Amino acid sequence: MRRVARALATALLLAALALSVTACGGGANDDAKPTKAAYASEVRGVMDEMEATYGDALTKPSATPEDLEAVRASLLDTAKRLEAITPPAGLETEHEDLVAGVRGLGDAIKGLAEASRVADTNPARAKRLTKEFAKDPSLARITAAAAKLQDAGVDAGL
Repeated sequence: MRRVARALATALLLAALALSVTACGGGANDDAKPTKAAYASEVRGVMDEMEATYGDALTKPSATPEDLEAVRASLLDTAKRLEAITPPAGLETEHEDLVAGVRGLGDAIKGLAEASRVADTNPARAKRLTKEFAKDPSLARITAAAAKLQDAGVDAGL
């Protein structure tokens, strides 16, 4: 159970850090697309709300299946809200990767919630589900998209 909570906390903290890369902006203006600053502001608003929703789950010594389901729901809602944001010109692919990564992480947490549910009754299954979560590529996709956005001038000042 402790491993499940540690894996969740690590993944969510890394996801929040990776997504925060899109928090600042500046740069070119395109008539049909928002500026990098406007895009960053919209993304930051969505991310701040997500962090407010799952933040308590990260501070608990062990996350319950209900906590994990709440995090999952928040990530899936965040993906929908991010999907509705129009990225600046030339950053559509990076934005799509960011959305897909957040959605994928939300989907992956379903397995982690199940691992938490069965940890006492079926430790082998819980271990397998936790390993599957750890191998999920969603976090890497979020991190890569955030890095590309930062490289393109959507900068968090890191």
